[in-house]
Amino acid sequence: MIPEVFGSPDDRFDFAELVKRQIERCLMAASISEGIFSSAVMALEVLIPEELKDDQFREENEAAYSVITYFESEAPCGMPLGSKQDPCMKNQSQPVKRLEDGSIDWDDPNILSPHQIEEDVINWYYRFEVAFNQFVRIGIVTDIKTQSDTR
Repeated sequence: MIPEVFGSPDDRFDFAELVKRQIERCLMAASISEGIFSSAVMALEVLIPEELKDDQFREENEAAYSVITYFESEAPCGMPLGSKQDPCMKNQSQPVKRLEDGSIDWDDPNILSPHQIEEDVINWYYRFEVAFNQFVRIGIVTDIKTQSDTR
């Protein structure tokens, strides 16, 4: 028996309304900042029950992650030291180490500048799309295409 404090059994929790409101929060947050949007998307993903996260959801969600590589040069005097094609070495008497394919070995401890930096990037807009599509597949949200086809 449910205590009256929590309302009657007819006052059931409307999960679809909660999902709809969180989708609206995501759409509003997208115009504010990426940090707020990413938090809203994470809150939306939490609403997907674990047992309903199928392989398609997991694969599509994984595709939102990527690694970008860029180079950052030391610039103690305002001028960058070295370049991607000709790095500045700590010991100038040693040549640049190269890999078998002829490219520069950026793990060489003798390279002073530039540094190769790899950064993990998450495409939050794609993750929002994946979560939204999962709610469509579950049947909690109606797809716009499906709605227009039935009219």
